[in-house]
Amino acid sequence: VELDTAGNQSFFYTDVNTPMGMVINDNILYVSDDDTLRGIDLYTKQEVMSLRIPALQNIDGMAVDSSDYLYVVDTYGRIFKVNTITHGFSELVGTGLLPMYTQDIVYDQFHHRLVVAAWEANASIYAVNLSDSTVSELATNTPGYYDGITMDHEGFFYLASHDGGRKFKYDPEFIDPPEIISTGHQEPAGLNYNISDHMLAVPNFGGNSVDFLFLGPTTIAEPSMGNSEILLYPNPAAESFMIKTQDASPKIQDLKIYDISGQEVNGYEATDNYIKVKGLGAGMYFVRMELEDDIVIRKLIVNK
Repeated sequence: VELDTAGNQSFFYTDVNTPMGMVINDNILYVSDDDTLRGIDLYTKQEVMSLRIPALQNIDGMAVDSSDYLYVVDTYGRIFKVNTITHGFSELVGTGLLPMYTQDIVYDQFHHRLVVAAWEANASIYAVNLSDSTVSELATNTPGYYDGITMDHEGFFYLASHDGGRKFKYDPEFIDPPEIISTGHQEPAGLNYNISDHMLAVPNFGGNSVDFLFLGPTTIAEPSMGNSEILLYPNPAAESFMIKTQDASPKIQDLKIYDISGQEVNGYEATDNYIKVKGLGAGMYFVRMELEDDIVIRKLIVNK
């Protein structure tokens, strides 16, 4: 189901049997469908990948790392690694998570690891180091019955529990006890974090509905510089854009571009106030500009 910014619903794709987990990478929506991983182009709505995964139960939650590798959960306690270019795959974790009913994972770019949630009473939260595939416990004796996990741009983790329909917030290092941030959801499942609105989207597995939870003021802001409005033009951009104020081009001392997960990206060329974005995939980015007396962050949509 596709939900636009005005709240209108429509069917985006209908040829799926048992959709369980989803993730978007570049302009491809990946969907876990029983034992098949499907890739659907967001613009053409055509299936561009259909890959059978040898799951012992079924595949569910997914995550994408900074190198465009896709990780898929087998609810029997395994994780597969998929090359999104060649569509080859391998078993990343075959032991160490059992007997967990693994449900969902999120990529933690700050530690280059996967963080794993499971649908089980008092389930541990695990980390999988992507440098050497080792598994370690981050939290034990949790409320459990977790069916969704996501992370915000500051590194805080959010988990959805069927037990009481609660959502929990964990600090980036899993040191402090979790904070209950909401209750009363109907078997909340695959969470997702919307960085532009600092909001959680909470699908209700038992309610055929989606709840949206605003998390409060975000540290990603769009400050102005004096009385001059800084603009990215054109925005959306296809190949390049310029940075301008109402009267002139500002003097930029440093410029960086980040994706929606908060990770700095390459694939662009900057010359003075003219930036080529041919190397960036379609999607939303944040342009951070250091000026003489201010730091300005602007949203940029790349549309190809």
